Amino acid sequence: MILIMTNPNVLYLIYDAECLICHHCAKSLKLKKAVGHLETINARTAHPLVEEARAQGYDLNEGIIVKYQNVFYYGPDAVHFLAMLSTPIDIFNKINAYIFKFKFMVLLIYPILKIIRKSLLWVRQVERFKK
Repeated sequence: MILIMTNPNVLYLIYDAECLICHHCAKSLKLKKAVGHLETINARTAHPLVEEARAQGYDLNEGIIVKYQNVFYYGPDAVHFLAMLSTPIDIFNKINAYIFKFKFMVLLIYPILKIIRKSLLWVRQVERFKK
């Protein structure tokens, strides 16, 4: 098992940069100052945290991953976690924080977002992640 010790003052967001929606959301996300720094990681790169997530059994085709204070959050849990830490300073972050702070909303909307992501990747002829 791979275990990468990470900076506890950094929130690591592992996402698919080939997905236009994922890329925009990752770049637009603003977090509360108490969280510290946000580091976005393209899941299609050879990054140690990408390898650690895979070794932990997370399927990058099925969800985003957040690692914060050495704890992984995956898929709907990651979206909910990010919403709870979002700073509502612009329209994107206000909407994100308002909608996804409710766990039932995340569970309702997340599957739709996955379908949209998969459709966009299919249209753009982007391959799925290798397992």
